[in-house]
Amino acid sequence: MKKPQTRSPRPVATPPARRSFVSGWDEIVYLYHRLLYWFYGRSSPARARPFAKRLERLLRREAADHQTIKGEECWSLIHELKGKYPRAIAYRLSEIRLMKRILRAKDREERAGKAGLHYWPHNPSDLAERLAILAILYTHAGDPKRARASIKEARRLSEVHGFEFESQELFDDLIGPAKESAAIRKPSTMTPKKSRETRSRSLP
Repeated sequence: MKKPQTRSPRPVATPPARRSFVSGWDEIVYLYHRLLYWFYGRSSPARARPFAKRLERLLRREAADHQTIKGEECWSLIHELKGKYPRAIAYRLSEIRLMKRILRAKDREERAGKAGLHYWPHNPSDLAERLAILAILYTHAGDPKRARASIKEARRLSEVHGFEFESQELFDDLIGPAKESAAIRKPSTMTPKKSRETRSRSLP
């Protein structure tokens, strides 16, 4: 099987440099984007590590309760950078659980209440992207079965909600077009045969 991609399913933009912040969470989001850029966008763990260290210190102060979507995403990214895939998976699963809770809400007001502080809108395409990243983490952790289940769930979301599936390459790496085709059940030939037998018995 071809080795799956390790980058984010979506392009990572270059974040502008900043030196001042209005709050701890403002700095967390900035450091998250810097870490994401160097780790996923430029594939340079060495350049990403200084941002990860600063981010981890802030998370211990601002997101120690592990009840925010962005906080859990950041924790997962930090542990992925460290190569600690089981912990990265655990935090990514927590992030996905929180996102699903938001998406199950019935209206915007209920969503805002369930999201807690530091919430911004999420939609099924965001969830599909996180499931694709989870599939990559499972692959790194040596769990191809759960990796395949995650990427299948991501594609199902795109089919149900009608958005473009941006992780088709990863899907093909993990599932493969041939395997996908083989999974489709072949049409049965029994019905026409039975129909012919029925018709022959009915003839005088």
